[in-house]
Amino acid sequence: MTTEPNGPEWWLASDGKWYPPESHLNFRLGPPPPPPPPPPLAQGQMVYATVGSSQATVDVLGRPLASFGKRVGATLIDGIVVGGVMMVLFFAVTLPIFYALVRPKESQIAIGLFFLAWFGLLMLQFLVGAAYHVISIARWGQTLGNRAVGTKVVRFVDGADVTTGAAFGRYGMTLLFTLTQIGLLLDGLWVLWDEQQQTLHDKVANTSVIVLT
Repeated sequence: MTTEPNGPEWWLASDGKWYPPESHLNFRLGPPPPPPPPPPLAQGQMVYATVGSSQATVDVLGRPLASFGKRVGATLIDGIVVGGVMMVLFFAVTLPIFYALVRPKESQIAIGLFFLAWFGLLMLQFLVGAAYHVISIARWGQTLGNRAVGTKVVRFVDGADVTTGAAFGRYGMTLLFTLTQIGLLLDGLWVLWDEQQQTLHDKVANTSVIVLT
């Protein structure tokens, strides 16, 4: 204590003397330290957060996971897009063949060309679907269907963008599951009871589908 202040934070007591700031009852050494960061999530560990008025499952970055309805909506839109492209190609290839079928001199050749064109279009459908899904997911994380319903495909472990290899594997597993009706049903419906809200092809490719907010 002194009769004169020795700094800007010294305070004057009722006895008429100046005291250093650390002797005041309200003195604080500084702001409280920040709380420690939460421990990192283990792979497969889910977090639940309040989104709007309800509790939703979120990914490792706190973004809500897509519901079954949104995923079905995106799949239907993608099917319309790919199907529309294939419909145009189908008519462009087969109309000349159908025209040749009604001409007797060319009907035998036209029949052979029709089956060849049918097989080629079947193979082309797989290629168009693969290119559409793999390029869209690897480049933007979204197909047109995802964009329409506001969802995005991300990596399950860290929420980062999906690589080209993972996008290709994800679509490849989808094709495998569609070879049988039971596989198709299990793959699509798995999200209804899965804790991580993943389909089977998500689990194989280690991906999740989030809602963009």
